Amino acid sequence: MIYGFSMLFLVLGLLVGVPALRKIMYMFKIKKNSGTTLGNVVSTKSAMNTGGWLMGDVSASEIVNHQRPLVTYQSPQDKEMSVEVIASNFLSTRKYKAGESVEVAYDLSEPWRAYVVREWTAANRDLWIGAVMSILGVALWIVGRVYNLPF
Repeated sequence: MIYGFSMLFLVLGLLVGVPALRKIMYMFKIKKNSGTTLGNVVSTKSAMNTGGWLMGDVSASEIVNHQRPLVTYQSPQDKEMSVEVIASNFLSTRKYKAGESVEVAYDLSEPWRAYVVREWTAANRDLWIGAVMSILGVALWIVGRVYNLPF
């Protein structure tokens, strides 16, 4: 039984932690050479919410209840750019409202590479949650082995 819980925590930790780590690495590359500006949330619906592309009238993002807000911002060359906010995992509870102003960080040399600044703290939190869950899973496995608990 303990090994089942161990594997559950390990798998859930990886499912939460690995996407968060990928997102942090992407944001860190942008952050090295970044500028910030204010953007506006234009839409809170996902671009995937077009219906019918997966299973008839239901899209994948509707199944997992994801919102992927579209944020527009001005580049240094006065071009309107947009970034779609993608949650780093399936447990995301961050909500955006249409018309809301948000801070956007973008790469100065490639202004189309951008992220919403408040996603940085959320991705770090998700990474910590994933790490703690994975460590807990490994610790439970070790406890089971040390006390020779049956599989």
